[in-house]
Amino acid sequence: MRSTFLAIGILTALACIGCATPRPAYRTHVRIAPAGAAHQYTVEFEVSETGRDGKPNVLMAPKLTVTAGQEAHILVGDDSQRDAISCTALVREDAKSLDATTDVDVRRHGKTVWHSTQNLTLAQP
Repeated sequence: MRSTFLAIGILTALACIGCATPRPAYRTHVRIAPAGAAHQYTVEFEVSETGRDGKPNVLMAPKLTVTAGQEAHILVGDDSQRDAISCTALVREDAKSLDATTDVDVRRHGKTVWHSTQNLTLAQP
């Protein structure tokens, strides 16, 4: 009987430790700069994951060239796209400002585990 309670206590402790272990956290940095041609911009993404050890790990750092008013997209993942990272950028121009919208989706095992949308407005030089 005593060994049964000991086994239940150990299993409960292990279950609680598993619950207290932090899940990976994701972070995105985005930079936007004029590209070489008129109405084109370079959008640089950096998607990182902070693991259970607290250290960041860069998962993907693509650069996209975006023509104003047209969406650019990159998808990196396994053949089935069940584990994938998707980055999308759209830059719009008007006489006074640039408006940029970026989206990042991280999928694990076929489910979206993280989504980020950023909107940025910059004054035209």
